[in-house]
Amino acid sequence: MKELIGGPPEGEAKIVARDLELAEKTKGWVHIAHVSTAGAVELIRQAKKKGVKVTAEATPHHLLLTEEMIEKRGH
Repeated sequence: MKELIGGPPEGEAKIVARDLELAEKTKGWVHIAHVSTAGAVELIRQAKKKGVKVTAEATPHHLLLTEEMIEKRGH
């Protein structure tokens, strides 16, 4: 089994789901920083459709770099 550098993508989805649920229940607002998985993006999309007050962002390296690119550099 290949070891993941950044951790399993399910971890991000679980935290994003928790934060979105809290925002929905409290009618609060949440900003999700550094989104890096398709699962988290989908959760945010669904929450927005439900009217949850959420914003999100990703940095260029979260969009463009892969684990394979990092491994090639010897990290």
